[in-house]
Amino acid sequence: MLFNILLIILLQFFIIVIIIKRFVYFKPGKYTEINTEINEKYKEIKHNHLNVWILPNSNSNRVIIYFKDRVGNLTHYQEKIYKLYNLGYKVIAFDYSGYGKSNGVPSEQQLYDDGSIITSYIRQTNFPHEIILYGEGIGSSIALHVAIKYNISTVILDSPLPSINVLAKKILGKAKILAFPFTEFNIQSLLRLYSGKSLMFHSIDNKTIPYNSTLTLQKMVTNHIPLQGSQDPPWEDIKKFINDI
Repeated sequence: MLFNILLIILLQFFIIVIIIKRFVYFKPGKYTEINTEINEKYKEIKHNHLNVWILPNSNSNRVIIYFKDRVGNLTHYQEKIYKLYNLGYKVIAFDYSGYGKSNGVPSEQQLYDDGSIITSYIRQTNFPHEIILYGEGIGSSIALHVAIKYNISTVILDSPLPSINVLAKKILGKAKILAFPFTEFNIQSLLRLYSGKSLMFHSIDNKTIPYNSTLTLQKMVTNHIPLQGSQDPPWEDIKKFINDI
């Protein structure tokens, strides 16, 4: 009887883990209005099942592929996308499977596949040294995965999440022992395999991803810039980093 009770508890725990990985990890959010600045610059295409924004720039042969975080769709990141464009480069941004106007169901592997689909598409018109991968949050893991796969030598990591496990432990608090099944998007293991140039920045006051949890990552990247409070990304440093390639 005790065995049956334990089996039921384990089964319930397993179901809860599956539900969390499907519906808590990924929060697409509703599509919002596109501001005038973006509206005048971008064109929207569908590549395979993914919705893609292209902000062209004829003055540069460099292209930034933007990999967003797990919360919200492209419309929630349009200000950052536009600021990347204003640095003077072509910008490609896309919604992961199940986000915005993209079809499909999100999962760790599916997001890696989505990133590969877009990078393969850009590789048709650009050499690897012309491509910069910009990842935010879990998008940093996706950017690194793609960089390793396609030999892209330049990656920018914006507030990278070391892994879902770090976030799970923070949420669970004293019950953090229960975080063991949540191991996805482990950026540390990817950085060990990556041999290109990497710029990382992270706020010391970030409440979602504690600064201390990124200390190991800071030692593994080429350049690291600590930010204060809700400070914007260091745009001039980003531009210098790209131009020095």
